[in-house]
Amino acid sequence: MHREEKIGAFDVKVGARMRLRRRMLQLKQKSLAELVGVSFQQIQKYEHGANRVSASRLVAIAHALETSVAWLLGEEGVDTGPVFDATPLLATPGALQLLESYNRIPASRRTFVRTVCRGLESAA
Repeated sequence: MHREEKIGAFDVKVGARMRLRRRMLQLKQKSLAELVGVSFQQIQKYEHGANRVSASRLVAIAHALETSVAWLLGEEGVDTGPVFDATPLLATPGALQLLESYNRIPASRRTFVRTVCRGLESAA
């Protein structure tokens, strides 16, 4: 059971990286599904880690997302030293939208936004 939990967590991580890359390219799930030859529901399942992606499908997805299989697996650059992996944070519903909004805020107002967020965090 412990092994299956790890495999499930890895599937979620791969799905989160798929979703992140798809959103970076501003692709809809339907568009990615058409490029890969599956239904958009299947893409949803992959992105949420509900279904495991086969090796051949992972290659097709990487090609469609203009990235490498290694990047989707979170293995690219492993030998370059410790790197903070923000994927789990960005996989949180709404996190990517929040970051995109934050980037549109003028730099002069970002300190205020961070202060408000820290206040909300400590109030939770």
